[in-house]
Amino acid sequence: MEANRPRIGRYQAPLQEELVRPRVSALPDNEDIYALVERLRRSEREIALEINDWLSLLPELAKQRGNKGKEALDADRKTAIIGHRVMLLRQEQRKAIQAILDGEGAIVKLERARGALISLDQAKNLVSTALMPAIIAIKRMPSSAESEREKARLSALAESLLATLRDSACESVEAKPNGERD
Repeated sequence: MEANRPRIGRYQAPLQEELVRPRVSALPDNEDIYALVERLRRSEREIALEINDWLSLLPELAKQRGNKGKEALDADRKTAIIGHRVMLLRQEQRKAIQAILDGEGAIVKLERARGALISLDQAKNLVSTALMPAIIAIKRMPSSAESEREKARLSALAESLLATLRDSACESVEAKPNGERD
């Protein structure tokens, strides 16, 4: 029976030792949630760089796999090891990204609870109640002129003020870079 048993290949040692990456510890006393999320982002970037480093080794191994003999077997083994490490790192990266998203969600909830975030409807209402009376008064300025010359001057001044309001509104609406907070 032993002589007729099929032998598919020889036994090889396990391809991968366990990768151990330090986990994000509990929130220190002096660290706020913004710093924690930034630390999670740095950790995720480090994982992504490590994945890129491992993947950069594959083209050289592909050249070695074209050879025959022991060098090709070693290249196959190294490729399998790299594939396994990349798989583990990608799993870890997915967990890190999920932790970042959870942290950012917690920040949004915290800011909303503090009253730092308002809804779009509340923002529109704030703008309407604060700026509309001023805009109406500026538009009525030319009608209070006593002469045509003064009316032309007030009309130009009103248009200038309204243009300034439009420009400042457009600047404040433009997207801010990531990470910038007011």
